[in-house]
Amino acid sequence: MQTDLNRPISDKDFLRWKLGRDLERILGTYRNREIGLRLLAEKTGLSEKTLKRIQSESSDPHANTLRAFYLYFFKMIQIGEEEAADYQLIRSIVEKETMTFNGRSGDEDLRQVMASDPIFRQVFLLSRTGLVLRSEIERSFGLYGLKIIDLMLKHDVIIEVDKHVYKEGPVTVSKNGEIIKKVILECISANLDAEALNERGMNTAFYAVEGITPAAREQLLCRIDEIKQEIFNILADPAAKGEERIFVTMAMDTLQSLGQPNSKGDLQ
Repeated sequence: MQTDLNRPISDKDFLRWKLGRDLERILGTYRNREIGLRLLAEKTGLSEKTLKRIQSESSDPHANTLRAFYLYFFKMIQIGEEEAADYQLIRSIVEKETMTFNGRSGDEDLRQVMASDPIFRQVFLLSRTGLVLRSEIERSFGLYGLKIIDLMLKHDVIIEVDKHVYKEGPVTVSKNGEIIKKVILECISANLDAEALNERGMNTAFYAVEGITPAAREQLLCRIDEIKQEIFNILADPAAKGEERIFVTMAMDTLQSLGQPNSKGDLQ
């Protein structure tokens, strides 16, 4: 292992320190670092805000952040023999952090099922928002739904808390940006009708526009961050606790083939 008197000793300090330097190493390959940061966010699936936190070394990186970053890093950067020991240590620490913070991470087979099977995604989402009843799954998805339940039980994605009643288990299934987009669109499709999509100011699912400037895009991203913080503050208030269950999602993406926007920017 390389000797560096300035390198922190503890695992978390080392990870924070090393991750920041490896990010700088990749950004150094771009002539324009801001553009490089945006491209890196797209390629790793990490937000620009997360990457900036890595730059500042202001917080301990989450296991999923480490995994996403280093999967890309190892494809792009040639590791020399003198660095091999450090990066072997990083691999072992990532595995340990995954066990500590996330239970056990789902294997490749489960990730493939998550990506390809909409029923698996629906049951998975249900398990992360409350209890799952076997009878409800059978009524909604038939025998195939029960096979999904058995698969999730086998891999500890869900656990049984009462007879035929399940909740979130210790295993999490890694999800990339494409899977998350599928889940969001499926939730909207299942819970909002076409009329709701056209309402202004109430139950609006999308605002789709063409020809937005980079400055306006940055302004929207900043406002989304502010709104997320406001939502967090509201939900953190003890007075907000109650019986209602809600689902809130905010996402901004480039317009592909979602539909044709009308003159006001609402998706038809």
